[in-house]
Amino acid sequence: MESCGEHRIGWVVGESSPRESLVIFEKGFRARLGLYVSSRAGDMCVLGMLERLSAGSHLLPQGLTEAEVVESVSTYDHSLLERERYLRGSVRWIVAIGEGHSVPQEPVMPGSPVYEAPASLLKEVFSPESEGYLEVGRLIGAGVPVGINVDKLARHLAILAVTGGGKSNTACVIARGIVENYGGTVAIFDMHGEYGDLGLPGDKAVVHSTPFINPYSISLRELVRLARIPENAHNQLRLLRWVWNEARRRVAKGEIRPGEVIDFAKRVIEEYAGLDKKLVNSWAQRNEFETRPPAKRGDEAEGLLNRLDDVIESYGDVLRKDAPIDLDSIIQPGRLTVFDLSGLDEEGADAVVSHYLRRILTERRDYVRGGGGYSSPIIVFIEEAHVLVPKDESTLTKYWASRIAKEGRKFGVGMALISQRPRKLDPDALSQTNNKIILRMVEPRDIEYVRAASEEIGEDLASLLPSLDTGEALLIGSFTKLPAVVKIHKCPYKKSGGDIPVSREWIEASSRERGIVEEAFG
Repeated sequence: MESCGEHRIGWVVGESSPRESLVIFEKGFRARLGLYVSSRAGDMCVLGMLERLSAGSHLLPQGLTEAEVVESVSTYDHSLLERERYLRGSVRWIVAIGEGHSVPQEPVMPGSPVYEAPASLLKEVFSPESEGYLEVGRLIGAGVPVGINVDKLARHLAILAVTGGGKSNTACVIARGIVENYGGTVAIFDMHGEYGDLGLPGDKAVVHSTPFINPYSISLRELVRLARIPENAHNQLRLLRWVWNEARRRVAKGEIRPGEVIDFAKRVIEEYAGLDKKLVNSWAQRNEFETRPPAKRGDEAEGLLNRLDDVIESYGDVLRKDAPIDLDSIIQPGRLTVFDLSGLDEEGADAVVSHYLRRILTERRDYVRGGGGYSSPIIVFIEEAHVLVPKDESTLTKYWASRIAKEGRKFGVGMALISQRPRKLDPDALSQTNNKIILRMVEPRDIEYVRAASEEIGEDLASLLPSLDTGEALLIGSFTKLPAVVKIHKCPYKKSGGDIPVSREWIEASSRERGIVEEAFG
C-alpha cells in the first residue's frame, strides 16, 4: 500500500469521523493554521486542512492556579518542561484522492500517521490541468500554483478586504485571465477609475471613461432615480409615467428618434403645464395621444420639468442621444468592458450599474430561452459594492444584483461583489456568493459578518484574516476543491489604487520651489 506522504508530523488520536480528526503533533514540529495534511482512510489518501490548534503541558494542567508552581517548574528543568509540552489540532478532511476526487466516506483511524501534504498531492488538487481552471496565485508555505474553476463563478464571488488589502488587484488577475485565457466576457463597474484596460490589447478591452446610456434604453425606475423624485411625489410620478410611455410609443411609430424621448417628454410637460401659451391643450384638441394624461394638480408639471432639467444638466454626458442601443455594441462579447464611474455621484452610479445589470440579466434570459438577446455568458465585477448594494438602504443596483444572485447562474451571468466594508453589504446578496476571496481583514464586526454569511469559515480559520499580508487571501467555495491560503499574483497592468506618497510629493515640490528661487536670485 502506497504512503500518503513522506514527512510524518503527527498521529490521529481520539474519535475520528470522515469529516474531522484530532491530531497530536510530533515534538519540535511547528504547526500553523491553514496547514495542509494528508493521511489514509481505508484504501484512499485524504487531504485536509488544520483548522484549530492548541498547545498544552502535562506539567501545567488547565486547572493550575498557583503562579509559584509555574515559576518553579519553568526554572527547575527547562528541558523537562519542553518534553512535557504538546501541540494538537483539529483537521478537516475535505477530499479523498483515488480514482478521481470525492468526499471522504471513511474515517481516518486512530493511530494513523499524519503527513505534511506532499507537493505532488497539492498540485493534483490545486493545480489541475483540466479545462476551466485559471491560476490566480500560489499556496502560502508550499509555493504550489492555485487555480480557480471559472465555470463556478456563475455561482458568484465576493472579494473582501480592508482598504489596501489587494481587492482590486485580485479582481484584475481574475478578469484579465478570463478574457486573455478563455476569450470570456467581463464587465467591471469601476467606482474610482482604478482599472483601465488591464494591459489587454485594443481588440480585447474597451474603457468607457464616461459611461453612457441611450435615453430610450433607460427604464422609468432609473429615470425616477436620476431625477431624485421622492416616493411620495405621487402626482409627479403619475405624470412622468404617462408621458414616458407616450414617448416610447412615438418611437415605436417612428415619429421621434430613440434618443429624443426626454426632449419629447419635456415638450409635452411644458404644454401640459401651460408654459407655452400657444400650445396649451393643443395636443388634446388634436387627439394625438393614445391615453389621456392624469388630471392637473398644482405645480407638479413645473416641478417635474425642473427635475428633468436637473437630469439633463447633471447627466447630459451619460444620457447620450447618439449612444448605441444594442447591448452587444456596448459590452462586446469576448472582451473586457470597464465602466469608469469615478465622475458620477452615487445616484448616477446606481442608475448606470442597475441599468446594465437589468439589461444583462433580461437579455441573457431571452437568449437562453431562445428569444434573441445577449449571446455571451458574462461575469460582472461591482466595486464599492457596499455603496451600490447596501445593507440598510434601497437602491436600484441592490434590486438587480439580488436578482442576479438568485437567477444569474441559470442564464450564465456571474457577479463579483468587491468591498472593504462587508458588514455594510446586503446580507442576502453576500450569502448568495458561493465563492469568497477574503484578504486581510481586521475589523471584528466585519469578520463576524463574513463568518455568518459562510458556513465554511470556522472561528480559528477566521483568526487568520488579521495576520494576512497585502495580497494574501483565503479562498473558499465551489471554485476551489479545498480552502486555500494563497498569495495572489501581482497584476502588473492595473492602475495604482493605493495611497498617494504625500511625503515624497511634498519633498519634490519643495525641491522645485527651491530651484525656482535659486534660479531667480542667483
